[in-house]
Amino acid sequence: MDQGERKKGLVDRANSAIDTYRNARGAFSAAQKGLKAVRAAQAVGTAAATSEVWIPAVIIGVIVLIVIFTVIILMGSGGSAGNFGAGNNPTPPPGGGTGISISSCTFYRDGEPEVKMGNPEMAQFIESVSAKVGVPAAVVAGIMRVESGNRFQENDPAYFAADYDEHCSRDTQGNPIACGLMQFTPDTFTGTFNNNSSEMSAFFGKNQVRAVIDSRNNVFPNNYLRIYSIKDSIIATAFKIKKDKQSANGEGPWDRAAIDGIVSAYYGNCLKYPSCTNGPYDYGEDVWNSFSQCKVTPSTSALTMTCPLDPVGNSAYITCGTFNHPVNLCAHGRADFGYPACTSPPYAVCPYSEQLKNAFDVVSKGESGAGIPVYLPMINRSVVQWAFTKSEFLNSNWGYRQIYNTLFNGHSIDLELTHLNESLPILQSTTISSGTQVATTHSVAAHLHTGVIIDGTPVDPITDLFMCTGN
Repeated sequence: MDQGERKKGLVDRANSAIDTYRNARGAFSAAQKGLKAVRAAQAVGTAAATSEVWIPAVIIGVIVLIVIFTVIILMGSGGSAGNFGAGNNPTPPPGGGTGISISSCTFYRDGEPEVKMGNPEMAQFIESVSAKVGVPAAVVAGIMRVESGNRFQENDPAYFAADYDEHCSRDTQGNPIACGLMQFTPDTFTGTFNNNSSEMSAFFGKNQVRAVIDSRNNVFPNNYLRIYSIKDSIIATAFKIKKDKQSANGEGPWDRAAIDGIVSAYYGNCLKYPSCTNGPYDYGEDVWNSFSQCKVTPSTSALTMTCPLDPVGNSAYITCGTFNHPVNLCAHGRADFGYPACTSPPYAVCPYSEQLKNAFDVVSKGESGAGIPVYLPMINRSVVQWAFTKSEFLNSNWGYRQIYNTLFNGHSIDLELTHLNESLPILQSTTISSGTQVATTHSVAAHLHTGVIIDGTPVDPITDLFMCTGN
């Protein structure tokens, strides 16, 4: 008998037991019991679910007389069915802005009431991890809602602070099947670490894995990715979602089909529960409803970008922040935070544009501003291909601006790098990879002014993309 038929037979037997249990105890209890029963069948058949501003060029009066524009250079080749059915929910729209916290969103699990997350600190941790890994926080939380039961609503701060959840679903002999807040099988938990060990170490300091339950008084140190750690299970879930999204549709949109692919891989190639074949509940629909109705913008929850002054990370020093995120008592477009008034030359244009308000200034860690190498950033810690699209000369005090574009996860992303010595990228090529040096910072305007536009909307690189923040 092949593995698929083995698994099917075990699932069918589990479903029969669930039906008997439902007749005796009622539908709600059966759903809880069935989730464990299906996991038992899956664990036997598969051993695990898987192994695994810019400053705008607006110059008036005398300034116009000294502005010299270079020729523009274009380079490039040439819940239940009664809630929301598949295909009836639009993908959450792309765009910028700060969005809302997932702590204010509603999450779904069929057969149970719609609820919000109980602990805002846990919601904030999910958002931080998701941004670093590059997945939507609402998808992580949506899976948590289905897997964690009433612990999703736990509002006692001591629960999250203790960072320990030894809960395991068990088979009929009492053997553990899946453990921790996110209900990982040990093999899947270990495989997820092994498949992402470099990023686990770089992002979170995790260089070993522990997939058995230790006693509360004898937990392993923080350099281990531990299956019973609340925080570590969230980290592992984010990485698993990222891998399964790539398997589902690569860089395609986070649509219903992608969510179904992610959930199916997480739950042992099943979408229905408690019966893998007959449901009546739909895991994919639960997570889709949670995700699609949680209006955290994709740029905040699903994209991060490394600092242009560091080819691999975020080693830099922000000297002036964005309009909504002041840094060093400076915020672009705000006179109350040290930025020149819009009526003051050479900024004499009112009101300030959204591009300027959503830009920031940065120098190296040593606070040296002139002649710093400028690199094209990575997105979600991945190397991407940037197309150089345009160069602009501002003036002799401000230097040049270079503009680049790339397509990523269904988004069109424009990157604006201002106050450069060079009008053209040092490597004059049609497309240029992340991590490649393209310029140096200007000798007079001795800093890098950076702006990002996603799908035509300026976004806040600090709060939306975690650029140059050390995160």
